[in-house]
Amino acid sequence: ESDLLTLEDKISDQVANSLLPQLTTEERSRLDRRGTNNLDAYRAYLRGRFFVSRFSGEQLPLAIEAFNEAARLDPKYAYPVIGLADVYVWSGIFGEIPSRAALATATELIQRAIEIDNSLGEAYAVLSFCIFLSAWNWQDAEYLALKAIELSPNYPFAHECYSNMLTGQGRFAEGIAEIVKAEELDPFSPRAKLITAFTYYHARRYTEALEKARAANRMQDNFSGGLWHLGNALIAVGEHAEAVEVLRESSRLWP
Repeated sequence: ESDLLTLEDKISDQVANSLLPQLTTEERSRLDRRGTNNLDAYRAYLRGRFFVSRFSGEQLPLAIEAFNEAARLDPKYAYPVIGLADVYVWSGIFGEIPSRAALATATELIQRAIEIDNSLGEAYAVLSFCIFLSAWNWQDAEYLALKAIELSPNYPFAHECYSNMLTGQGRFAEGIAEIVKAEELDPFSPRAKLITAFTYYHARRYTEALEKARAANRMQDNFSGGLWHLGNALIAVGEHAEAVEVLRESSRLWP
């Protein structure tokens, strides 16, 4: 069978040597760092990320199982610990567990991940989100989001976190620019389009919110969260009959 880790190394080398010749030594080190040499741990981590990408409450226990397996196989592997923190954040948002407990657990997990490796922008993005949601500490959350973007500029969730904070403060133009960047970095993700729809909705750009929500639902069948956001956008543009239909289906899929 093909060796995923060897393939990833080859791709990183080609990018570093052929496409980005001006990288500093530190930047090359970041590009080369995968986090583990354990193929089974890497596969379990990718499986966890797949379940998170489905962006629905019923998939989160599967993500927790996969990330726990990856962390067990390689206790020094920071990425599955970050993944677990991400899952607990969304478990609180989706109502799977009480939000106060979810955010406390997520914060503890992120602190553990940073102890393993303090150079990962992915960790600071989730920590930023935790501080934003639990304490509404705009200043620290924005600092951490910008740190995440600096360390991992191509990580979509870092831009998403920053967008959430900007949008939450009414800085809609800046927030939309960041969420569009996140979507550009993850163009085949229905979740990315859905969060863009969410951002347009809060900026009261309802027609654009509706277009993005429809696009997200076209990309993923039985998308309970996608149907919820689609229903909100439909209400905002006055399409109440269709809104009732899609919201009933969302609540059937996500009881």
